[in-house]
Amino acid sequence: MSTETESARPRSRRLWLALLPLGLFMALAAIFLAQLLSGRDNSVVPSALIGAEAPQTSLPRWTVPACPVSIRPGSRAR
Repeated sequence: MSTETESARPRSRRLWLALLPLGLFMALAAIFLAQLLSGRDNSVVPSALIGAEAPQTSLPRWTVPACPVSIRPGSRAR
């Protein structure tokens, strides 16, 4: 009798682990569907920076390193 219950436990644990990703996917799908069907205006993005000017930045000039192989169309590599 004890061998039947011991062999049933790993099988039920394996089934639970196999169904866990499906359950997580279904939960996320339900959340996304609820947001989709909520009727809110999705084009409105609340942000404190909308309408404000971008801050001034000083970035160093970026130069392309020299390439030893010509990569122009139609040219052959030597």
